[in-house]
Amino acid sequence: MDLDIPGDLSNGPSVVGGVEAAGHLVAWHNDICSFNNVEQSHGDAQNLVYSRAATVIRLLLEWSFG
Repeated sequence: MDLDIPGDLSNGPSVVGGVEAAGHLVAWHNDICSFNNVEQSHGDAQNLVYSRAATVIRLLLEWSFG
């Protein structure tokens, strides 16, 4: 697709924010869908689900045991 979008529009905060949000959405979707297949069995810390779960468990342990 060959689009000629002015720089002030394509680099504006709405477009940049939308592109970043779309990237996060794709990454989360991939990590959620693949969590039980590959990452969990290999302990892939790059998986957002795995890393967030580890953070929550660590915070709960700190809260429980001070």
